[in-house]
Amino acid sequence: MSKLPCYKKRTLVVSIVSLLLLLQGCNKEEDAEAHLQRGKEYFEKGEYEKAKLELKSSNQNDQETAETYYYLALLDEKNQQFRAMKENLSRTIELAPNFTDARIKLGKVLLLFGDFDQALEQAEFVLKDANQNLDALTLKSSILIRQKKTDQALAIVENILKDHPVHTDALSLKALI
Repeated sequence: MSKLPCYKKRTLVVSIVSLLLLLQGCNKEEDAEAHLQRGKEYFEKGEYEKAKLELKSSNQNDQETAETYYYLALLDEKNQQFRAMKENLSRTIELAPNFTDARIKLGKVLLLFGDFDQALEQAEFVLKDANQNLDALTLKSSILIRQKKTDQALAIVENILKDHPVHTDALSLKALI
């Protein structure tokens, strides 16, 4: 290396350092994905504390993913930590705006907190692309009931029951109306 001119030495050193940093970044992505997968596995097994640790590890090193926040929200739901659940679902949607399940769950949490307008916004967002999404329709109906718009809610519920006569949520809402 002593026979190389000074500028070539610098170029070589910079290239090696850049390559090492690039490879380290790849490992971080792989590590984040591995933590996410282990977190999901622990969640499915009901080992929630282990799942939480793995999921939090997945979000370190600027490798945040919507799926990680969604599973953290599911853990919050299991622990009835609805404020934290709301925050994690909001972050999920920031990272992946079309994450339907996250929007439905966020709408339900917002309904729980009495934030009807934002809850309805979540239901409408889903219905914009999937106008027959049963979860979004029952969420919208629930919101309308809480807003004392029972005629509109009943119309939605009856429409659901016409095609899905044993839909549990729709039957429950009809009994409530």
